[in-house]
Amino acid sequence: MKNKDKGLLPKYIITKADGSPVDPRAEYFVLRVDKHAADQIHAEACRRAIVRYAIEVQSHLPVLSKELRLKYEDAAERVDRIQAETAAANKIDHEAAHERAGFPENR
Repeated sequence: MKNKDKGLLPKYIITKADGSPVDPRAEYFVLRVDKHAADQIHAEACRRAIVRYAIEVQSHLPVLSKELRLKYEDAAERVDRIQAETAAANKIDHEAAHERAGFPENR
């Protein structure tokens, strides 16, 4: 049976790079994010997951978030994200301007 047919399984032993102990109660999940994996569908899903993580921790860990996004977010994703952020900001600005001017909300 191939690993892809097994589901969730203990596959890696996690240690800290500095040799300090890991919390024995901790659970870890390893993602392969390079572009050299044999299973590129899996690897692409891992890269998308790390980008999603970077977005989620942006306000808490801004430097890590920026570095992860620069390294793993491809150009197409970056353009889509920037366009979505710009559209959202423009919508908020537009709605705020209408509110300040006393116009009713667009429904």
